[in-house]
Amino acid sequence: MKKLMTIIGVAALLATNLNAAWYDDILGFAQATSEAKQLTFAAYPGYAPDLTLSDGTKAPWGAGVALLYPVLSDYTFVGARLDWLGNEFWAPSLNATVKADVQLFGHNFTPFAFGGTIVPLGGAADDNRTFGAIVGTGIYTTIWQPTANTSLQIFYAFEHWFEPLNTDVHRPGIAFTIKF
Repeated sequence: MKKLMTIIGVAALLATNLNAAWYDDILGFAQATSEAKQLTFAAYPGYAPDLTLSDGTKAPWGAGVALLYPVLSDYTFVGARLDWLGNEFWAPSLNATVKADVQLFGHNFTPFAFGGTIVPLGGAADDNRTFGAIVGTGIYTTIWQPTANTSLQIFYAFEHWFEPLNTDVHRPGIAFTIKF
């Protein structure tokens, strides 16, 4: 009976506070996110000069892919990535990105900064399945825009992976954006 009264009390409290400011903020965030209607797919080679594999060898080259989606505005993004390095090391990551548009010599360039978490799932020996942090910065520019809703960009990003991995990664690449 005590649990039932608690459930009824919590339900009544929530029902009376549906017009609270926090509820409007959450609803506004969800609506803005659902209106973004844009996806960016990126592919890139990766170079991590200090990455040591589980057998102690260094094999710094690899590749990766990313999928990005804008939230709240065209200047903030969330994304998921998968990085593979040295024929053995691979790790997914989740990122949040902010960007700004800059025009130089009549051409648009977009610097960006990001942070997130990475989890090595193979090739990191005892550090596999251990969460780490990443921060980075980069720049991109559009090189081809065949329609108003599609574009091709080139980019360069530099990032640092903190413990347990503690390495720097360079990522030049290409990205394709579609608006729908």
